Amino acid sequence: MALRYAGKQPSPDQVNTEFGADIQTTLNNYNQLDDYEFGDLTAIYCGLDINDTTYWKGQIAHFYTQDVRDEIKRTVDYALSQEDDQGNPAPVPIQWDWNGPPGTVTVTYHATDAPYYTISLGFRPPHSLPKASNRKK
Repeated sequence: MALRYAGKQPSPDQVNTEFGADIQTTLNNYNQLDDYEFGDLTAIYCGLDINDTTYWKGQIAHFYTQDVRDEIKRTVDYALSQEDDQGNPAPVPIQWDWNGPPGTVTVTYHATDAPYYTISLGFRPPHSLPKASNRKK
């Protein structure tokens, strides 16, 4: 039964859009959660139903150990909690890369005119998910 949901999982491109071009939407979703767990934001962003979300979070638990999930969550929490000099929300985008050395999580802050983080993972990337406009409800 698990394979039934495998084709509906977020793709690397969707995760990068979620934490890049759509960072404000992600921040809004983050602010609505009482306690963010790694995987929650992407499930919300991609509109996963309960079955898809259960499968997605199961895949995360299977392929990412608790210490890896905690490190990623720490970075996401920090990036989404940033404020500008006036105290307004100023989330820092995150670029995700799944080509890191096996078994590693590397977080890099890029101090440019438009700062961003890169999270480089030596772990399996997410499955592909049809775009919401193409999904059958």
